[in-house]
Amino acid sequence: MDTLNVTLTVFSNCLVATLPQEATLDVLADLRRNMLVELDEGARRAVVFDLTGVQVLEAAEFDHLAQSGRMAQLLGAKPCLVGLRPSVVAYLVAADVNFSELLVARDLQTALDQIEAST
Repeated sequence: MDTLNVTLTVFSNCLVATLPQEATLDVLADLRRNMLVELDEGARRAVVFDLTGVQVLEAAEFDHLAQSGRMAQLLGAKPCLVGLRPSVVAYLVAADVNFSELLVARDLQTALDQIEAST
């Protein structure tokens, strides 16, 4: 399922949302709507937000993504971020964003391993 260049796929009973290079608030709002529909239609053990292609992620965009993660968690899916670029990490840490509610992994396989270990 494509949503403003976000691809939602199901892999190993996890919903994987691959974000485009420009993860704007409009893109993230569309992702949220479609994620909630998908989680309502079928129980998933996790939602993995794949940011591998994202070049820039502002604090407001991260907060929107984190809120989507909290929504997923309330619906029984563990939220996880993967593929953060070093430049994005540096910016988010400097902006003092809160990562505590999200599982963070370097890549999809590591995320799946961490999700499996936590269930």
